[in-house]
Amino acid sequence: MQITEKAWVEYITKMSQISQKAADLMQSWVQKNGLENDKALLDYTYALSQHYGQAIGALSCQMYEATAAAQGVIVPTAEVADLPDYGEVAKAVKGTQKKSPNNIPGTIARLVKQVGADTTLKNAERDGAQFAWVPHGDTCAFCITLASRGWQYMSKKAMRNGHAEHIHAHCDCEYAVRFDGKSTVAGYDPDKYLEEYNNVGGDINAMRRIRYKENKEAINARKRELYAKRKAKTIEKTPRSAIMESDLGMFKQKLRSDGNMDKEYYDCLKDKFSHGTDDAKRLFTKYASGDSIENAVYENTAHYNTKTKKISMNYGADLKNPRGAGATWFHEHGHLVDDLAGNLSDDKNFIQLLESDSLSYRIAYGKAHHLGTFDKVDKAISEELGDMRKDSAISDLFDGVTQGNIIGCASHPKEYWKNRDNVTSEAFAHMFEAQFDKKRYEQMKKYFPNALEYFEKKMKEAL
Repeated sequence: MQITEKAWVEYITKMSQISQKAADLMQSWVQKNGLENDKALLDYTYALSQHYGQAIGALSCQMYEATAAAQGVIVPTAEVADLPDYGEVAKAVKGTQKKSPNNIPGTIARLVKQVGADTTLKNAERDGAQFAWVPHGDTCAFCITLASRGWQYMSKKAMRNGHAEHIHAHCDCEYAVRFDGKSTVAGYDPDKYLEEYNNVGGDINAMRRIRYKENKEAINARKRELYAKRKAKTIEKTPRSAIMESDLGMFKQKLRSDGNMDKEYYDCLKDKFSHGTDDAKRLFTKYASGDSIENAVYENTAHYNTKTKKISMNYGADLKNPRGAGATWFHEHGHLVDDLAGNLSDDKNFIQLLESDSLSYRIAYGKAHHLGTFDKVDKAISEELGDMRKDSAISDLFDGVTQGNIIGCASHPKEYWKNRDNVTSEAFAHMFEAQFDKKRYEQMKKYFPNALEYFEKKMKEAL
């Protein structure tokens, strides 16, 4: 069996895209925030390493299992290698800061890529599989040296201190595995690489000089390409006011494209958007197109359709909305953003935080008001949530989380809440809506503080 060039290129391209995405986000963050705040820098770098490390590890697992299946071998489910811990990330970042602060994006790319390589090797060691370092693209001399070793089993040379031996950023070389002792990757020729290594007497520096001379133009062209990409993705150090104005401009353009919208409703939505949080505005302009409304005079309950990716609602009714003018618009667009950003609300941590926030508030309320049972607590909280203008979202969420034990001024039918995914879906839409309404935001922060914090973290990740 031979892994085709097409299949291998598809795999390494996906791997490269993941590590490059982490690098691009790091670059943007550094340009926006600078390097002065060490804790903020390390926190963000660590978050990137966890998110994209998990992604690249999962992709390595998929390739590992697919290779085994293609060779007719049954192996246990592949497992993602350990992600870099905070101390490891801090050490790498601080080392780069000291030597070459401009290369911090490259450092995060390396940390992410490391997880992919570690995943392949650790599963190969577990299952007794052979592995090889397969070069691709503008391969460095050290990668050629590794490739010249051919197919091998686990050794101290391949794995040191729990990590693959040689991983660096902006490299398209990857580990391949085999289980039958004869399969390979199309184009992989370890004998050729060994000959190149032997021709210079094992002098890697000499090999570097020869390879650079032979590939000078290609290497420089690649450098120019990477520079152009970085430049194109660079976030200019624009005053915050200018960025906000840009978001507002895109929002107004969206509204103006809607021929069903009168001036009063236009002004209402524009005003709410201008007072929204920065992340929510950017998320809106990223995912909400100019034609998200399917029906602007809909007579039944407003809703977002996951099949058509469109919203049906009534502009006139929303202008007079007892929950606040424009509340339905932003709520339904919350559902749209949730869906188009990859179903962000489908998250077990989110439902757990909603439930724990609900329980914490009920317990604290009972103690503060000397109520001895949950029945009494739930009844009192239900009576407390009577103001549609500020309490409707909280009432609806309590209704969903407690399965009807707490119902204030707003709720959904009992059948709706039997699907627990609807709880997180509505929570996401309510919290997104609250980003554009100070009163409703403060209520959300009061009753569901930890879930709200997690929601805002998910917004940042989606950006």
